[in-house]
Amino acid sequence: MPRFLVPAAFLLVLAAMIGLTRDQPGFTTVYVVRHAETEQTGDNPPLTETGRERARTLASILRSVELDAIYSTEFRRTFMTATPTVDSYEMPLGTYEPKETDELARSITDRFNGKTVLVVGHSNTVPMIIASLGAGEIENIAHDEHDNLYVVTITASGNAGLQRLRIP
Repeated sequence: MPRFLVPAAFLLVLAAMIGLTRDQPGFTTVYVVRHAETEQTGDNPPLTETGRERARTLASILRSVELDAIYSTEFRRTFMTATPTVDSYEMPLGTYEPKETDELARSITDRFNGKTVLVVGHSNTVPMIIASLGAGEIENIAHDEHDNLYVVTITASGNAGLQRLRIP
């Protein structure tokens, strides 16, 4: 078995387990991921082939989860990371401003209470989004780190938990 299938299978099972909680009133799940690997050109680079493969893997992992919304910044790298998931769900992609992470978190908790959302961000916005959702602070994300999938769960009372998974 190729080595990437074992972690992917584990993540699929875990994603399915997390998805089962969506019937609980007020229980909100937010998947937060940094964009995948990018080319090293310009201010708004596209994904590399490795990045495109990671974006497809993310879509595959999240296929077992019933997403209610997907958000991305308008940069090519975040848009391209979200696109395979958007395509598999056939839903519109919502956008947010990278500097308005508090507003994004409020919108998610107000509009998607009890639902499940994917947010694609950047190395500097992912930690702010997680903190804005009430799940505490995380370490800085290294420039070459693209394999984290953070799962924020928020109870009806507003308590938030955080799990960090890896995208193979």
